[in-house]
Amino acid sequence: MRGHIPWNKGLMYPEELKSRLNLEGLKLGRLPEVNEKRKGKRNSPDTEFKKGQVFPRGENHWLWRGGKRGLHKSIRQTTQYKEWRTAVFERDNYTCQTCGLTGTKLNADHIKTFASILEKHSIDSVQKALICAELWNIVNGRTLCVECHQKTDTWGGRRNIKSVVAAG
Repeated sequence: MRGHIPWNKGLMYPEELKSRLNLEGLKLGRLPEVNEKRKGKRNSPDTEFKKGQVFPRGENHWLWRGGKRGLHKSIRQTTQYKEWRTAVFERDNYTCQTCGLTGTKLNADHIKTFASILEKHSIDSVQKALICAELWNIVNGRTLCVECHQKTDTWGGRRNIKSVVAAG
């Protein structure tokens, strides 16, 4: 708000409060006396759960998968994948190849599916994926808008065997 003077403009801490707070290295928010009152007291189990002190983490968590992220996700986060994606976009001039739409959210789609290439070359690690030339061939890519990509046979894990065989 222009022209409005903030309520705390020019106000200073009173000297006694400055000396009590010891402003260096202290997180402002609670006075030191409050922390001393709680010294030796434990939080309730509900509070500890909310703070994440009891919440199972790491190997104790029920969704733990041995510290592994999915292979597909790991490959898609590599710089080589990002370079492939931008190369496909630039080749297609950032235009959807189905409807010709520009200036919208675009996806780089593998014509021969990503999963089938991994399966064909028995890729089980990111290092093997980086070596595989077929995976990074921009001829196998096309630019699609989100709407057109959702209409394809292979979007979202739908795998039409006919389209995979025809592309291979």
